[in-house]
Amino acid sequence: MTRPHMTTLPETPMSAWLREHHALESRTNALSITDIDYLFEKYMVHLDSLGTRMLKAALLLEVKCYNTVPTTAQAENLFLHHLLLSTRRRFKTLMLAGGRRCHIRHFGVAVLSLPGVAPEDHGDCRWGVFSETGVLQWTTIPCRWLTDILNFAICPDSLKPWDLRRHHKNTMVVAQEQMPLGFMVDRVFLKRS
Repeated sequence: MTRPHMTTLPETPMSAWLREHHALESRTNALSITDIDYLFEKYMVHLDSLGTRMLKAALLLEVKCYNTVPTTAQAENLFLHHLLLSTRRRFKTLMLAGGRRCHIRHFGVAVLSLPGVAPEDHGDCRWGVFSETGVLQWTTIPCRWLTDILNFAICPDSLKPWDLRRHHKNTMVVAQEQMPLGFMVDRVFLKRS
């Protein structure tokens, strides 16, 4: 980020300020500064046979223009953040203020490589997701898919429709148990299928 500005796109004032301050220069200070492009979050209420769940989906997106890809150093840094953010294909339950539960599925970091500067400039673009070993795996997709991917109708890591159903359901089992004094009581167990 601290090297000279290389594109024809306008630079943000913060980016210009970072470039002007040599104390933040990346090579001499071993400092990496990445302008994270977009954080997508979607709140959903999902209703199934077990009730209602508050769900949240999230994705950090790095956008590259003119068919470029992240440098080796940038890809490594993005992968480290991907590892920290990704909930690994499942929802993670977090407690919010006021004791509310939120089930979040964070897809980590993805990379979008556009042939130009905007999706409408071309028919296809490249979508990159990290493998478990940190290699960006690229898929050429029609740019018209981006709306569904970024709206979480299509799963950003598999590029298939997102199935929100619960894979493990709780079943209540009631068993009678004899107590030491001889009377019977109902014992309730929750069994996950």
